[in-house]
Amino acid sequence: MKRNKVKKILHIGVFVVLLAFLFGWYLLDGRPVVLGIFQNGAYGTQLELDTSFEYIAQKYNGGVAVFGKEGLTGITNGGRIGWKIDFAVTDPILSCNGRYVLAAERGGKRLVLSVGGKVQQDMEMDSKIISATVNSKGVFAVVTEERGYKGRVKVYNAKGKELYAWHSAEQNILGIALSEDSKQMAISVVNMTDLSRLCTVMQFNLDETTPRTLTVGDENLVANLIYNGKDLLAVGDEALYYFKNNGTEKFRLDYAGRELQKFSFYSGGVLCTAFNNGGDGVASQVEFYDTTGKLKGSCAVNGEISDLDTFGKYAVVTGRQGLMVIGHNGKIKAERYDGIGAEKVFLCGSRNRVFLLGSLNAGMYIF
Repeated sequence: MKRNKVKKILHIGVFVVLLAFLFGWYLLDGRPVVLGIFQNGAYGTQLELDTSFEYIAQKYNGGVAVFGKEGLTGITNGGRIGWKIDFAVTDPILSCNGRYVLAAERGGKRLVLSVGGKVQQDMEMDSKIISATVNSKGVFAVVTEERGYKGRVKVYNAKGKELYAWHSAEQNILGIALSEDSKQMAISVVNMTDLSRLCTVMQFNLDETTPRTLTVGDENLVANLIYNGKDLLAVGDEALYYFKNNGTEKFRLDYAGRELQKFSFYSGGVLCTAFNNGGDGVASQVEFYDTTGKLKGSCAVNGEISDLDTFGKYAVVTGRQGLMVIGHNGKIKAERYDGIGAEKVFLCGSRNRVFLLGSLNAGMYIF
């Protein structure tokens, strides 16, 4: 009897120590403790986050920023609300890069640059904001309206000091990006004078006034520009182009009549694309390319893809098919088909965690 009593005490002690360890892990890591195991993964706790309003969300180093009518909120990589900034808008502009989160309202004049929920710059522009972007050094560019011009671009450092300015006299500005070394800026514009070419991409050295023009096809409308270090990715509606910092084309990917649904270019130079192969969204194709244009892997997916994201060795896609985590070689790592209902998905941190945002809920999925 005495021996059994000792065993029981030991078992209780081990259980208490295990609970204390899990609780401490939760507090230190910010990661929800997973108790329910499913077929290929597990759910953590859901967030008390109102996602029924119109918002946009982007990933930064440390988590995901959500911006809209409820203000600017930072979700940690562990799936917990980490910080909030009082900045409620109806037409949000959000750009995240490295630790920096840049938020503004389209048609408004206020702009906020923050790091970890701490405001670095809270600026009032002298004219209405059209778009804005930030690089990983905190250098940011703002496109605003300007009387007598189609738009004006100003570049600022993280302290709010103006570094560069450029005016577009006749062309509407579509996309803008800053290189990671803060020495170059790329802008895409709609041609209003040269009718032989729908869109032009211009690359500026910020110590010069005359840009170089990059060729992106005659009928290709480029709205997305992303720097990978000093190299530039230009994503259009018919093809995408990858340029070296001197403007030399490194590779191009023609869509060959397919519709580009989504793309992601965060994961160490690996580009992930999702194409609709036709037939009212019956079949989609997820493809992975390196920065030489070489196809690393692909995966067929049933239905249209509503969102995707990449991090490390994986991509996550969501849509009518549910949720799938796919390796760069095209092999499926994890999947769920139980009506998750996510509209935005993000691969967060290095522990195989997916943060899901929907119109009714938000939470973390671990695979």
